[in-house]
Amino acid sequence: MDLILERNKMNENGVFGEIKTLSGEHLFVTLEHVYSFGPKIQDGEYKCVLGTHRLLHGLDFQTYEITGIVGHSKVLFHYGNFNKDSDGCVLIGKEIQGIMITDSRESFSRFMQIQNGLNEFSLIVTTVD
Repeated sequence: MDLILERNKMNENGVFGEIKTLSGEHLFVTLEHVYSFGPKIQDGEYKCVLGTHRLLHGLDFQTYEITGIVGHSKVLFHYGNFNKDSDGCVLIGKEIQGIMITDSRESFSRFMQIQNGLNEFSLIVTTVD
């Protein structure tokens, strides 16, 4: 399923947003690491490709890489709760609570179930001011 990543808050604790369907249905909240220049992923449309990846000191797992990001590679969807858990990747959760997102492992698992093993999908990234 093609998706929208709509960002709605950026501060020193990260870039917060939500994943929506193309019809606007809310699915998940998101958190990305914030850098001095902002997030790694700029507004635009990207192809997300299924593959096997590994986080630092972790095990191999299936997820989607967001491809076509100028100057960056291996930007993934995965679980994590805080800004520090992301190196520019998109963390997926249930709710935003202060400086973190909740229920990330469960939400990531649900995200992968929703995508149902698609080899690729399109992601539209927007920032709401």
